[in-house]
Amino acid sequence: QEIKDAFAERINVIAFYNKIGYVPPIYYLQNIAADFDMKNHLEPFITGLQELERIDAVNKVKLDLYFDKQLGHIPLEKDKIMPYMKRMFCEDRTL
Repeated sequence: QEIKDAFAERINVIAFYNKIGYVPPIYYLQNIAADFDMKNHLEPFITGLQELERIDAVNKVKLDLYFDKQLGHIPLEKDKIMPYMKRMFCEDRTL
């Protein structure tokens, strides 16, 4: 707990955003079949964004969800992730 308190902004991105008073543009791609990631990463991240205290600027946060039970936590292969990346970089100029 002492480490978490002393270095909160280094191990918790929400604490870091609170410290700097800014949320950069974020693109978050998540497999909803990865139960651990959904419960321990995505849900706390969204809750943390909702509870930010002193933020001067919050940029766009884009969340794309997909479902692949076989992959779970394993990342998408290049040919499957490229459409998401192209859409993010080509169509959405705010990210």
